[in-house]
Amino acid sequence: GNSINLINMAITYDNSSKSDYAVSSWRTYAHTIAGTNKLLIVWVWNDSTWDKITWITYNGVSLTRINWWATWDQYTSMWYLINPADWANNIVISSSVSCWINSMAGSYNWVIQSSPIDTSVFEAIDTSVVATTTKSITVWVDNCWVIGGIHQNWNVISINSGATNRISGAWPYNMFVDSNSSLSTGSYSMSFNAATHAGGYTTYNLVSIKPYISSTFIPRVIFM
Repeated sequence: GNSINLINMAITYDNSSKSDYAVSSWRTYAHTIAGTNKLLIVWVWNDSTWDKITWITYNGVSLTRINWWATWDQYTSMWYLINPADWANNIVISSSVSCWINSMAGSYNWVIQSSPIDTSVFEAIDTSVVATTTKSITVWVDNCWVIGGIHQNWNVISINSGATNRISGAWPYNMFVDSNSSLSTGSYSMSFNAATHAGGYTTYNLVSIKPYISSTFIPRVIFM
């Protein structure tokens, strides 16, 4: 009979942007998007061990929170929006109180538009003694990309392995990174360097995103 051929398309990077550190209950910055089957990922940091971020919008449309991590006096989280509007629009971050806020964002094309998140992990890893830290994530769907928001509370960070830097925070202590390639299922790791410091830690918010699936109708051919 007839059949349907399903192909995982290759995810592509579109653009990145950032806001500066500032004390406020609002942060607004522009992000430009273009492409097909789009996904916007936003990472945000605030100076608290509890969740001050109440909502994030892009072009007035609300984002969905993926994961978060609270440790000592820092709070980080990742958010996403399916099929964000094209061209330049504002990312708006709302906080319940005035606090230090920093944010970075990246957009991607050829991401599945229903349930785009494959999996996510988050952790703050002690760097008081060990300078190089590594965090792994399990990819469950072929051709996913891994996206990361990385924060170091004391020192400049640099990539050791597994990541491509798309944009760094206003302070050099933050990076928005990705795998820059389609991944097979299984464990994938990102590793970063930071000088040791008493009380230091590197925080990882990682998420894998699923590719768009293209379907092709293949008719049955009958030879007479």
